[in-house]
Amino acid sequence: MSKLIGKIFNFQEKTREKIIKNDALLNKAKIVFIASRITFDIYMLFLFLVLFLQIPITNLNDWIFIIIGAVSLVSGFISNIKNMCTNIRDFLKIASFSTFTLGSIILIILLKYFDLRNFSYFLIIVIFTVIWTFLSTFSENNIGKLSNAIVAAVLVISLQANSFIWSEKELALLKSNVSSSNIEGELASYKIQELAINKVLFPLFVMTTIGALACAYKEYWLEKNKDKINKLKEESKKVGKY
Repeated sequence: MSKLIGKIFNFQEKTREKIIKNDALLNKAKIVFIASRITFDIYMLFLFLVLFLQIPITNLNDWIFIIIGAVSLVSGFISNIKNMCTNIRDFLKIASFSTFTLGSIILIILLKYFDLRNFSYFLIIVIFTVIWTFLSTFSENNIGKLSNAIVAAVLVISLQANSFIWSEKELALLKSNVSSSNIEGELASYKIQELAINKVLFPLFVMTTIGALACAYKEYWLEKNKDKINKLKEESKKVGKY
């Protein structure tokens, strides 16, 4: 397992350095991203007209949507990779958008062609966590580690605050003069709302916690392979077109 993780880290370092040092590739990606965004907007307008006119939608339209979205995602990621690797705010913005978009595409495909609806919540956590963790370790390690630590800390506080707030509301309701039949309904409503919020926050907490752990492990790996990484960076400076 450690060898596989090492190969992934090595691939990330090599690919990131080659992309960042290749201005021609970055410019091409920016042009493709702009073109794909325009195409995507036109296609969304087309879908709106189709739905408005109540024209049946075929499976081909689903694949067109997925392909345009994927091209836009990849080109946008490449063209913004410098910002993602140097700024926490840009990392959170780009990584969040990329994780949500790619995760949604994968989830749609899996749910469309496999009977996995009973596992959809679990799939969301697994798919989004894998993508987020990969992007966290793909970025400059300090940016990924600090970003995940900040968000994970905020989410821990939010989860605890959510439970505390609803517990206080339940306690206040029990001390009130409301009839027992109404109390049961209110308590059930409180519990449903608390669980709904936790259900949204928990996957984010898992993503950022595992992302932070992965970045911490990568920090150890980078230190252990310092000479190899420095050599890789020196070689990437000599790379022309890629």
